[in-house]
Amino acid sequence: MDVFPSPYIHIGGDECPKVRWEKCPKCQAKIKELGIKKDDKFTAEDYLQSYVMNRMAKVVEARGRRVIGWDEILEGNVSETAIIMSWRGTEGGIEAARKGHDVIMAPSSHLYFDYYQSEDIASEPMCIGGYLPVERVYEFQPLPEELTPDQQKHIIGVQANIWTEYIAHFWHVQYMALPRMEALTEIQWNNPRERDFDAFVERCRHMAQLYELYHYTYADHIFNPQVWADTVEANLATHKPITLRQQPAEKYTYEGASLLNDGNLGRGAYNSGRWLGFCGYPLDAIIDLEQPAEMKHVRFHALVNKGAWIYNPSQVKVLVSDDGETFREVAQKDIPISTWEDRDGIFAYEVDFEPVTAKFVEVVISGYDLPEDHSGFGNPAWIFVDEIEVR
Repeated sequence: MDVFPSPYIHIGGDECPKVRWEKCPKCQAKIKELGIKKDDKFTAEDYLQSYVMNRMAKVVEARGRRVIGWDEILEGNVSETAIIMSWRGTEGGIEAARKGHDVIMAPSSHLYFDYYQSEDIASEPMCIGGYLPVERVYEFQPLPEELTPDQQKHIIGVQANIWTEYIAHFWHVQYMALPRMEALTEIQWNNPRERDFDAFVERCRHMAQLYELYHYTYADHIFNPQVWADTVEANLATHKPITLRQQPAEKYTYEGASLLNDGNLGRGAYNSGRWLGFCGYPLDAIIDLEQPAEMKHVRFHALVNKGAWIYNPSQVKVLVSDDGETFREVAQKDIPISTWEDRDGIFAYEVDFEPVTAKFVEVVISGYDLPEDHSGFGNPAWIFVDEIEVR
């Protein structure tokens, strides 16, 4: 604080390993010393983090500054003057604004510039993962409609993040920022009703001339749009009615269950709109083949990106039914968990079984908890799946 004159000090608070705190004798002793109790909203470990965050906030505020923290610090009792930076979507920002906190919107879904700018990953500089085209940045609305006008006044700005674990050179930083940074400025300063993406693209052509004048590296995808379509061979499941016993995570639902058997193979990043994401519960899909058919093989594709907490499935089960109500299991296959030495990417998993005739087939794909060598150890891993095939 002696070095930097900013009125704000960011104290973090994200991704704390609270699962480990449950087994840490020092953490548990501190919980007991402080008389911390869990309740129906938060665990004792959540309140332990609040104790640490509030203690730090008092130190900062005593010196005339305000703290900023990631939206995790809402999980407990947070200083009333704290500014909340909402990165896990907009939900944390909405909750904070309703409670009277000032908010900076920085959701990973729209404002993480360390994500790929194109689905053609092989032609892109290596990134941590994800997919965030300029169009998605431009469509972001910083003022949620769920908030009243007075609550919206607590949204004081937006922020984009470029984390550099996979970025070693400044030209790469430029490439990740430009022209997405131009979209960031417009969502920050323009009236949403005045936005026009086509007009924005034309303005970006002028910006590109400036980039080239100053020898900046930039992405040109919005000037040279490309369409990618990987298909799979038609099979018994293709375009058949499909339902899910439990829906994917809201931000990874996209077009819903129909993505799983539309004949288009998921590619690129997990948030490209081509994958369905599940966390803490299995993908459980029922496909109506519309008439009895003989089958002996099920195949599906999953994406692995361990740094983003996305692992391969742990198990797949295949069940069949004649009436769509009573199912019987015909196959089960366990899948070894990926290690850090294994490559990330898209993988196909296959299950063979004795030929059986049925009208309905149910595919249940389960995930793991993150292993001990992962920073998120103990939390459920994500599974991202696309294109279930039945033959």
